[in-house]
Amino acid sequence: MRFEVAGASETGVRDNNEDAWRVLPEHGVFALADGMGGLEHGEVMSAAATESVVVAAPDLARLARQVGGDSGNEARRALFNRMVTMFTDTSQRLFEHAEQAGARMGTTLTTVVLTADRMVIGHVGDCRVIRVRKGTVTALTTDHSVAAAQLRRGRITLEEYKRSPKRAMLYQSLGPMPEAEADIVEAELAEGDVYVIACDGVWGVLEDEDLVELAGEGHVEDAAQAICRRAMDRGSDDNCTCIVVRIHDMGPGQPAGLIRSLQVSPLFRGYAEQDLRLLAPFLSTRDLLEGDVIVREGEYGTEMYVIVSGAVEVTRRGIPLAQLGPGAHFGQLSLVSEASRTASAVASFPTRLLVLHKDGVQSMCQRRPELATRFLLTLLGDTAERLVAFTNRIGRAEAAMWQD
Repeated sequence: MRFEVAGASETGVRDNNEDAWRVLPEHGVFALADGMGGLEHGEVMSAAATESVVVAAPDLARLARQVGGDSGNEARRALFNRMVTMFTDTSQRLFEHAEQAGARMGTTLTTVVLTADRMVIGHVGDCRVIRVRKGTVTALTTDHSVAAAQLRRGRITLEEYKRSPKRAMLYQSLGPMPEAEADIVEAELAEGDVYVIACDGVWGVLEDEDLVELAGEGHVEDAAQAICRRAMDRGSDDNCTCIVVRIHDMGPGQPAGLIRSLQVSPLFRGYAEQDLRLLAPFLSTRDLLEGDVIVREGEYGTEMYVIVSGAVEVTRRGIPLAQLGPGAHFGQLSLVSEASRTASAVASFPTRLLVLHKDGVQSMCQRRPELATRFLLTLLGDTAERLVAFTNRIGRAEAAMWQD
């Protein structure tokens, strides 16, 4: 995969520039931090936050190079964990610095790491990673502002959100508190994508049409500068900073992404794409050839599977029980029980599976309790329906036996 990247920053109407950005193309790592203007020394905090990304970049890049296919699942989880650790350590260090200075200081931080076929985003605050794909603009991150949270919960309308002074009131940032829970999300790359990493001084005044027009303009350096200038022309009252990343030459045979894989399953029906991106770090994929054994009857297991493509034959004591296709899932009891597998499952054709490990559920409960509760309730409902259907079958069999 080949990409182009450049950034630009303008102080605008402010007295100083509290944004900091770093572009490390040799590592495929980019970062943008916006020092919190309502606090003291925002430029100090944003610079320190992006410097922590520079320090971690070689490690992040090493793990990113290993991501892809079955052999990359461990590296993928390690990359997510390394990103979490980087944010945790940075938050603690900035908090200690603020305490020593005797001042209230804070910053946002958004970091992007490119792998061969996807990007991993670590995010705290209200900078945004925005994807421009075939004329469609999508925000890949969630703002950690009070107004944005109210909008997501349906407590205010979009128009009320746009006018709300709480758009600038962050409930999560680095510095004011020793701990911050970073969002770690994953997005699949496609050839021709353009990604704009922008502070609120940019995205807060630009329309989607502006980004579609400007993101592909001239050289990537020209695009970044044009976006910042357009934001100032539109009356931005903040510093204006953005990083533009263009994706080229993805190559043939890229695997189906996790987000599209999740959308296959009824378990995740109705989830917003942003929620699916938050779930992605807790899941992995597995590709199988015809005849590959997924689980064996009698063995202990800790994984649940969703079929993305292909088919799986389920047998018990050598007797065929079911042929499962895309969207079907099996093995869910292993997430909550230590009982051995009651059946075997074998790939009938080349098959791709989505895999959720028991450890992933536990991690989801700790880091994303709302999403974990939603998923587990859906899984419980599905299991209850299966139990009712099984009970009805047993009842019909008993009734037929007594009639005979």
